[in-house]
Amino acid sequence: MERRFSAAFVVALWGVLNAVMAALLAGFIAAGYGATMFEVWVYGSASGLVILIALGVWWARRRSGTPLARGLRIPARPASVVLFALAVMLVWLGLPFGMWLPILAVIPLGAALMMEISARRPG
Repeated sequence: MERRFSAAFVVALWGVLNAVMAALLAGFIAAGYGATMFEVWVYGSASGLVILIALGVWWARRRSGTPLARGLRIPARPASVVLFALAVMLVWLGLPFGMWLPILAVIPLGAALMMEISARRPG
């Protein structure tokens, strides 16, 4: 899992999912629920910016084989970061959709915590 999910891929996936959420928000507004189209433009432009940043990072990494930030620490288990992001998303979705979603966030959060603990254990 860690080999498939590079940093640029995770950021691009995040931007694509944000674009899907902006389209969903536009559908709610078109149906008469929610606020105005201003929120759709702000959310859509933010997700587009995330996609552009991911494309820039991917392009820069493809041109030169050297890392972009030599002093940064690479996480021992990058998949735990993805699981943590999933847990945060479930907690955040619990605000509009109900309190049962944050309860589900315990599963990926626990898995991410166990992955980080096992990666930091000496020996």
